Amino acid sequence: MSSAEPHETSSDDAILHSGAAGGKVVRGGVIRTAGFGVGVLFGLGTSALLLRHLGVVDYGKYGTIAALLGLVLALSDGGLTSIGARELSTTAAGPERKRVASTLMLVRLVTTTIGVLIAVVFAALAYSSGELTLGAALVGASVVLISMQAMATVPLLITLRIAPMTGFEILRHVLTFVGVLALVLAEAGLEWFFVLQIPIAAVLLLLTVIYVRRSFPLGIRADRTAAYRLGRETLPLAIASTMIVLYGGAMVIIVSLVASSYQTGLFVTSARIMEVVVGLPGLVIALALPVLSVASATDHDRLRNALQLMIELGLVLSTLVAVTLALASSGVISLIGGIAFVEAAPILQVQAFAIIGVFVSQALQNALVSLRLQQSLVLTNAVALAAVVILGVVLVSQFGAIGGAYAVVGAEALLVTMLVLTLRRQAPQVLPSLRFSWKVVACLALAAGAGLIPLPSTWLNALIGGVGFLVVAFALRAVPGELAVALAGPIWGEERIRGVLRRYYGAA
Repeated sequence: MSSAEPHETSSDDAILHSGAAGGKVVRGGVIRTAGFGVGVLFGLGTSALLLRHLGVVDYGKYGTIAALLGLVLALSDGGLTSIGARELSTTAAGPERKRVASTLMLVRLVTTTIGVLIAVVFAALAYSSGELTLGAALVGASVVLISMQAMATVPLLITLRIAPMTGFEILRHVLTFVGVLALVLAEAGLEWFFVLQIPIAAVLLLLTVIYVRRSFPLGIRADRTAAYRLGRETLPLAIASTMIVLYGGAMVIIVSLVASSYQTGLFVTSARIMEVVVGLPGLVIALALPVLSVASATDHDRLRNALQLMIELGLVLSTLVAVTLALASSGVISLIGGIAFVEAAPILQVQAFAIIGVFVSQALQNALVSLRLQQSLVLTNAVALAAVVILGVVLVSQFGAIGGAYAVVGAEALLVTMLVLTLRRQAPQVLPSLRFSWKVVACLALAAGAGLIPLPSTWLNALIGGVGFLVVAFALRAVPGELAVALAGPIWGEERIRGVLRRYYGAA
């Protein structure tokens, strides 16, 4: 490497092997959660502008194309991000890591471009509307740029530089909100909203590449050895990822083909809100993958402890979000879409509980990937995909959009069950204990009871339910003590915090 090229510091590699990595992951999770909260605010604002400007039918069209190209974006990854993060985090800094990173960029470009072309053809054949075909092509162009930007942030992930990653995500939400607002004020037609993401994605890709190349060699070219290794490792995960991505986005397509345009608009409204919310598990869990990958190669006890902490903390937070969103569903729908979308509230009320399964399943899948057991995900995800399609067709045809919500929640529960059984069979030494889950159930029961209280606003029900959940969670010691150690330790000292926890929890 020439002296003019950027280079990686040894401290970037050392942090993943140190005891400080867990604390950085937890603090990084807090940063991502805070950034996610900002993104949610802008995302809800953007959705409100779109819903009120486009109306139920046009928003259904917009949401259908967004879902279709969202599938492409996820499918084009094919597990590349997970495998790439694992490989880069376990490869020493130097020429080999540079070859792997450059190969990842090229492969992602090729797979995304092919996926976009397939989506445009599908839209032309499946929907008798030139407007939707044009929308698929325009959104597809932005998806190519977005996928490249996402891959360019992997070096930030493996070095646990969470703040800049979060900054790019917030910038995307801000630019999208500003762009949508400008189009609404200009009374633009539907096609302009399809165009909008192209310049936004281009700006973000340029800024990301400039920033990352300051410390990490980043290019777009293939190395035969690296490509072969990535292909061999990625293929099973690509198959599994394809199934789970289809599983995650298929319901919008099923509803659009089976139900009416009005029912599709209602389901897309609920799905759009859920799309914003369920992004949190993926953001937080992705931070732990480099640490899990290093631990899986050197220390299974550390891997088990890390996975246990992820499951405990994730189950508490995801259940809190789910029950709060369910209680506030009517208020959220009214705030975003107004009275025209009020019938989407019951759909959101059911679908909100899918976030619990999403969080647990993603944590368990990352554990299997870190252990190089990704081939086992093919069967579990195939069953989940079959379940969501069968349940979706049956329930949507019988009950409309709300049937799709029940199908999604049921399929998530089945996927979690299968992943637990898979981990128990193939790697029982790292399987986390679920004995603490009764505490979460108790918190959920109390919070759900808040929905039965006759109050003038569902926002009050959600507030009372959320506060009640947290009070019971702390009273039952359902919140892991390591969270307090990671967050408060750097400020007041780990030993002092652990002393307080010992008096309260009995141990820390």
